[in-house]
Amino acid sequence: MDVVFAIDSSENIGDADYIKEAEFFNRVAESFDIRPNVTRVASLLYSDQIQEMFALDECDSLEAVKKGLSKLGDTAGSTRVDLALQHILTRSFRRSLTRQEASKVGIVITGSPARYLELSKSYANKAHKTGVKYIAIGVGELVTDEELRIITSSNERRIHRLASFDELERLAAEVAIQACSVPLPDIELLKDQPCGSKQEADIMFLMDSVNAGKRNSRKALEFIHSLINEFDIEHDNIHVGLLSAECEGETPGFELGSHQTRAQLETQFKSMQGTDFHKILHSMRRGSFSKSGARKHARKIAILIIDGSLEEPLKTLSEAQKAKIHGIEVYVVLVGEEEPQEEISMMCDDPSTSHFYKVSNYNELKALKQRLLQSLCDEL
Repeated sequence: MDVVFAIDSSENIGDADYIKEAEFFNRVAESFDIRPNVTRVASLLYSDQIQEMFALDECDSLEAVKKGLSKLGDTAGSTRVDLALQHILTRSFRRSLTRQEASKVGIVITGSPARYLELSKSYANKAHKTGVKYIAIGVGELVTDEELRIITSSNERRIHRLASFDELERLAAEVAIQACSVPLPDIELLKDQPCGSKQEADIMFLMDSVNAGKRNSRKALEFIHSLINEFDIEHDNIHVGLLSAECEGETPGFELGSHQTRAQLETQFKSMQGTDFHKILHSMRRGSFSKSGARKHARKIAILIIDGSLEEPLKTLSEAQKAKIHGIEVYVVLVGEEEPQEEISMMCDDPSTSHFYKVSNYNELKALKQRLLQSLCDEL
């Protein structure tokens, strides 16, 4: 079993009650056989931002879990249960950490009125479809029945309503038993999780067709096409866009959300020829994620395919850094035999081991596909 504890650390929670939440989870953890191949535990604090206390692969004993739970931060901010549900689904239970042979459980304590219930509902529904089960504990009069039902996908047996945090102690054994009773997710359910099934993403591909030339630009397009074939586009979970300097025709690519089916994308790719581009990173940062196909709460990702060296590396780096400041996650695929310019290495997000890739030539892009997908889709 893999279990994630979510502690309400919003400004509505007093210091004494905040400590009681951690003490409650200590009691719950005491009922588990915490070992790497048996039960793993993770924990996070949530308000209007997330603070991950420890991940599923970091604490291999009860003592380690208790030590991790002792490191409480300050309470601050409003309550965003939707952020907690998003983090549990996409980060705590990311694909690289998920075990098919383990049930997946999230235990959420909330003592404050929630906002963005539609977002909470969206992430709870996606969790239900991917085999994650929630136990919800609502404390006090400010927590609504609607919120608790959203968290548990209307499973009343996994909802607990308490008048005060003093009542948490008596609930520990019951919650532990409930967590241990969650069945394994269906194997077929786990297999049917395309990239994008966990959260929406807007993904822009940027081609360095100036240096690549037409033949290599075509190979880059084929590589991009092969990646897109793995995305969940049909259910509107992933929007895809493309920018190169000047594709033959009236537009330099296509915008996010302009294709609703894979067939439409197939037709678009067959009609495109990559040629030169100019300031595409600037254009992407200023326009692509603000147009009609982009979505406010979707994850924003840019994948840059760069040929060799950049003529103006400092300007390109500046644009990449500005993109990251605006919440765009940047991947870099560098094609060429020479050592990468320092500025190119600095353009991608951290960790660079999963955001920076280098191949000697365009024929090697095919072999890169699975490595890039593994990183790109880990939380999608």
